[in-house]
Amino acid sequence: MQDAEKQYSEKLVELQGLIDELKNNQAVPNGEVITPGIVTEVKSLRDDMNVMVNSRNMKFLLVDGVPERENENTPEWLVEFLKDKLKPGFKFSDVENANRVGPKKPGVPRTIKVEFVFAHMRRRVYLSRIQLNKLPVKVFISEFLTRQSATIFYMARQEVKKQEQRKISKCWTLDGLVYVAKKREDRGTVIRSVADLNTFFERGVNPGGQPMVAYMNSLY
Repeated sequence: MQDAEKQYSEKLVELQGLIDELKNNQAVPNGEVITPGIVTEVKSLRDDMNVMVNSRNMKFLLVDGVPERENENTPEWLVEFLKDKLKPGFKFSDVENANRVGPKKPGVPRTIKVEFVFAHMRRRVYLSRIQLNKLPVKVFISEFLTRQSATIFYMARQEVKKQEQRKISKCWTLDGLVYVAKKREDRGTVIRSVADLNTFFERGVNPGGQPMVAYMNSLY
């Protein structure tokens, strides 16, 4: 998997460099000509990379808001904190590993990155996270997104937060994919790239022509 990712990444950098040279009106090495096909290939490689990395992320979740203890055993403390708050349950045997990420800040618990033994366990916990809304302490569970999906989700959330003339009314993620909907009652449309999101903003349709439905969780 890592070798394939490296090859994809190297090819992507090479093609993107050629495109950037053209945009900057610089000479293209070896007399190569930038064509629309190269631009399409870059997008295809980027999307393939996103799928590849996303499949690797399918065992991970991010948990924010869990109080941080001095010298804690993070996996044990996380399970102890959440086991009675999530149904059908959250067991220590579900967790492969868990650790705090990011620098320490006074009074602010760091995010916990959780690796599950199996992807279906991760999905079960993620879909039950709405139960945490009842807690007096704000605890949030989110997916460990690829850079591309995180960018798309951020852009979608910014659009949802607009007070007027917003082009979508809700967005969420499921299995590493970003979904958006024009109206609150609409089913979700999967968005795989920034270009897809911009097309949805402009036309209000799925760029791929096929609507895709997801559980309406993690709404913004």
